[in-house]
Amino acid sequence: MKHLYKVAVLMGGPSSEHEVSLKTGNKIISALQRDKYEVAPITIRKDRMWVFPDGEVVVEERGMQKLKSDNVDIVFIAMHGEYGEDGTIQKLLEDAEIAFTGSNAKASALGMDKVRAGEIFEAGGLLIPKTVVLTRSEMGGIAHDLRYPIVVKPADGGSSVGITICNNNEEFLNGIGEAFRVSDTIMLQEFIKGREFTCGVIEDKEGKPFALPPTEIVPKKGLFFDYKSKYEIGGSEEVTPPRISLDYIKRIQEIAFRAHMLIHAEGISRTDIILTQNKEEQLYVLEINTIPGMTETSLLPQEAKVAGIEFCELLDRIIESGMRRKARVSFSS
Repeated sequence: MKHLYKVAVLMGGPSSEHEVSLKTGNKIISALQRDKYEVAPITIRKDRMWVFPDGEVVVEERGMQKLKSDNVDIVFIAMHGEYGEDGTIQKLLEDAEIAFTGSNAKASALGMDKVRAGEIFEAGGLLIPKTVVLTRSEMGGIAHDLRYPIVVKPADGGSSVGITICNNNEEFLNGIGEAFRVSDTIMLQEFIKGREFTCGVIEDKEGKPFALPPTEIVPKKGLFFDYKSKYEIGGSEEVTPPRISLDYIKRIQEIAFRAHMLIHAEGISRTDIILTQNKEEQLYVLEINTIPGMTETSLLPQEAKVAGIEFCELLDRIIESGMRRKARVSFSS
């Protein structure tokens, strides 16, 4: 009888991206090939209680024990934001010696920390927007030399939750309030007018990372690629590959690959990039996502399809990457 890999799909979680994570998880569950995998959907509630397929609801520690006792081969992490994407669940799985998809705990934490990631990108020769970091305790004495419009966003989180483009003092103060609802540390960034692109990085069958064809994003429902643009059908026009020169396509791919390598991401990532609309035509890195969305409107699966990689094969590659890392760690220990 053919061996089926037992894959536990973790979805949900306590973050503001709980609903998006459920969409990602359910899409993955429906696409995993049942002639290859035995799939166990596990929902983590907002209170961090784990709900297993048999209906048992357990605390985190017991959840990790069940993964071991149920002989799960690999955990497919389908959670976004806090807990699922910031290195927390990755560290728990590493300590339990359970294989999982995506980046390790350290790289996941870096990808989630937009401030630290930006510093690493800049040190690695990539352009990032001018940034001022603000903590909740510093609200009384906000000082910056940025000109409007200013982008205000949480220093962690994703799906564009808590991001505001501010054109005056009133909008600025409201934007700060919105961002602080999501994170205790926020970022004030210069607004860079330009064309927005995103580019995924995955691994080939030998485990070598490579950049996919990039996508240009033209939002229809907002000023930028906000939550509605991302997760509502028709929220944006997405062109893969973009209608730009081959030289720019290659440059975008090189930047996405470089960002992936600079934080030591593994398996999969997606980097957001903007091309300025001035005579310099510079490419700036906005952020990297180590667990990109996998819904029906998600970008990385679209890019993979243009590269000739169907969704089922994309999931296979992500799982194989996690299994390879587990084998490397086991061999070296």
